[in-house]
Amino acid sequence: MADALTIYDSVAGNIGLTDCEKELVNTATFQRLRNIKHLGLASMVFPNANHTRFSHSLGTLSIMERFCRQLEINEDAPMLRAAALLHDIGHYPLSHVGEQAYFRLPPIESEEVLEEERRYPPTLADIDDQDLLQYAADKISNPWAKHERLSALAIAHRSDIVGVLEKHELDPEKIAGLVQATYTDNRMHASLISSEFDVDRLDYLLRDASSIGTTYGMIDLEYLLNTLTSQTMPDGTVLPVFKYKGLEAVDHFFMGRFFMREAIVFHKVVACYEVMAKALILLLIRAGLIEWQSQEDIETLMKNSVSSDFLRFDDAHIQEGIRQLQSSDDGFAAELADMFISRRHLKTAYEVKIMDPGIGEELPPGEPGELCARGPCIMLGYYEDEEKTAEVVDEEGWFRTGDLAEMDDKGYFKIVGRIKEMIITGGNNVYPSEVETLLLKHEVVKEVQVIGVPDDLTGEVVMAYIIVEEGKTCSKKEIQAFCKERTANYKVPRYIHFVDSFPISAAGKVLKKELKERAIKEMPKMN
Repeated sequence: MADALTIYDSVAGNIGLTDCEKELVNTATFQRLRNIKHLGLASMVFPNANHTRFSHSLGTLSIMERFCRQLEINEDAPMLRAAALLHDIGHYPLSHVGEQAYFRLPPIESEEVLEEERRYPPTLADIDDQDLLQYAADKISNPWAKHERLSALAIAHRSDIVGVLEKHELDPEKIAGLVQATYTDNRMHASLISSEFDVDRLDYLLRDASSIGTTYGMIDLEYLLNTLTSQTMPDGTVLPVFKYKGLEAVDHFFMGRFFMREAIVFHKVVACYEVMAKALILLLIRAGLIEWQSQEDIETLMKNSVSSDFLRFDDAHIQEGIRQLQSSDDGFAAELADMFISRRHLKTAYEVKIMDPGIGEELPPGEPGELCARGPCIMLGYYEDEEKTAEVVDEEGWFRTGDLAEMDDKGYFKIVGRIKEMIITGGNNVYPSEVETLLLKHEVVKEVQVIGVPDDLTGEVVMAYIIVEEGKTCSKKEIQAFCKERTANYKVPRYIHFVDSFPISAAGKVLKKELKERAIKEMPKMN
């Protein structure tokens, strides 16, 4: 059968549409996807990542056509192709960024068990401004707000979509079930639409890789499809499988997805913009600048068969709302909106504090302690290692960096050393970097490394390894006298050893651990 329309796509090439698909593409509901960016805010970092849900949906249709041909699916091919084309029809503005913002509204049925156990606030007004940023950064999933469910509602209720499907003798409810992963008539058909290796994910990877110019996701789709076949399972179910020779290509696909997510989705600047956008959407809802205030409102929107309001639920609507926030009387909202519009993103770790490493209490400005950070791009822990995680991340999510730092009155931080290098002598803390800075002011000292060595009386004492300027000499007593005039007695090096060089790693870093081991061995000779 000749195609009713051929559309050229930069990733999929020529895409042939049937009469049904052409009519679906021409509906106002489908055309809305032209105004929703596939990668949300990634284009703020990757300028070419501007492709839309419209082009992605066409690409997904193209891959489904190839799947059906390879697996010799004929009778149900129109239904599967329609499901592939419409799978994102109800997606949110800014794609997953908008979706995750609506995840943060109380679920439609409060007794529903969510993937993330947390208490939803009764209203957004109950969250203060600073907590709103943390709320936007928290990982939350809400099955009532997932875009697949909204797409299914749109397929089953939007009159322009339903009218085309029924005209071509396709069941909107079955297609909605395929999109929402509730279709049970044929597991093989369902897996092509919703699985870890479905048409959506394949186009996702190819399109995103193409847009940002990386080779991570440039999989050989034709080779993959040539190794695709079907197999009857012991229970009689027929499922799509790959032949043995296609396993390496399948591995390439999964590794490609991992690297693409690392490069784009988890890019720290993209993540910061997304936290800002989620917080701004919540602020828009709180200010009444978005008509759809709850998940009930969104569901009503999707079920309204003819309302044109749904067509305005796109990226431009959110962006216009953010511009209105920029000039609002709400100082926090206006500042955040201005930062977003002027492309000034939040810092990666937007919560930082100095903590006493011994008792775990926050220290005031001017007092050195351990630098701790918490935020959307800060590690949550070590993979499958709770014991090691507990050593560096506390119950409130604060990551202990191991860096010694101090904060001034203006909130600026200065790194002064590492916790493990700190010297504790007679109950006093000595920071090697402080003593090193002092010693470098001596006219003959070229380079210096300060460490702590064991002492029976005080626990540890200060020791310095010094390289002097060429052609100059100095004695241990001269160095000690210089220090005594300028610092506390317990910071003055007890032991001083003049050397020609320090042990260096392949990366050019001084190996202080090796220096300490050498010092302990040489201490008897230096006494």
